[in-house]
Amino acid sequence: MFKVILSLMGFVNLVGSNFHTQYGTEYGQKAAEAYAESNHGPDGALFLDPYFKPMLENLHHSKVLDAGCGAAPWSIYAAKNGGRVYAIDVQDSMVQAAKKAISAAKMVHKIALKKGDVGNLPYKSKFFDREISICVACNLPIESFYKHFFEFKRTLKDDGIAVVAAPSSLDIAFSDGSKTTDEISSHIDSVLRQLPNNPDPNLISERLLKLTEVLSATFYIKNGRLVLLKNENEISNGQEIWRKLPKLAVPNRYYSQDYYLKCFKNLDFKVLNVDMPHFNTEEERLEYNRTLSESKLGPEYLAHAPFSIYRIQKNKESVGDEKNQSIFAYLFSKNFREKFGFIVSRQNN
Repeated sequence: MFKVILSLMGFVNLVGSNFHTQYGTEYGQKAAEAYAESNHGPDGALFLDPYFKPMLENLHHSKVLDAGCGAAPWSIYAAKNGGRVYAIDVQDSMVQAAKKAISAAKMVHKIALKKGDVGNLPYKSKFFDREISICVACNLPIESFYKHFFEFKRTLKDDGIAVVAAPSSLDIAFSDGSKTTDEISSHIDSVLRQLPNNPDPNLISERLLKLTEVLSATFYIKNGRLVLLKNENEISNGQEIWRKLPKLAVPNRYYSQDYYLKCFKNLDFKVLNVDMPHFNTEEERLEYNRTLSESKLGPEYLAHAPFSIYRIQKNKESVGDEKNQSIFAYLFSKNFREKFGFIVSRQNN
């Protein structure tokens, strides 16, 4: 029996973290509930959701995969628009939230909900017409990141379309505009100074939640201290990070836009387009904020995109096809090691 051992050269672990598992980030019940309530936050409502929702409309019985479905808002949306939806998430808390939401929407008969790993999808090859992965890969360890998209390729029909969304501009602290840049910086510094060296994950989450004016910001451990990410060149792909999001603070993984594009290219996906929306003028931002009754969007949303939305298409007879090679064969190949920088070995068990 063989065991696959994958380790990334130079990979950095978050000391004492028990929020990261081999399958990805474990949110826990409270964070899962907060995520279900906030969805993608006030910025996601403008700069994310409208860019993939059209693909979940006029489905006419198309088979749709919602990978990492969370509380299943987009599974429900797709089902209401005629899709035959298959929703999957690895976290018990998310699956329970999804089950509750699907039942409340009276969509139980239209959505097949399952607990499972997005890096090992329990579906046949060439099964889905459309697939979505909305801010999912940023929760995955680096070896699962690749397997997730390999599985996307395997289960997608020839010429099928997938949408992948990911957080962007991670070195920007996006705010609700209620404080000045200096005030936000001072508040962040104050919160970080209160944390000890090698802080406990629960304490990190508790303290970051005090940054109520911050809609999204990224932090990482440097020399035992939690610090704000100010330049994406400071960290590596696959590195463990912390994200302050609306109403929650959770561990994630860092992946650059180039890394996503490299992965798509190596899997022979055709990248149809990449959207990185943001406000173009201050007048546009102020006008939009006037339509909001609660949280506003700060000046950081000028010229900085909080999300990247990739629309990709499966080419025929490519590396993701089961008839060509399995995921395990590819993981052991020299081609994979050269492309992704992994050390791959086999051990007898």
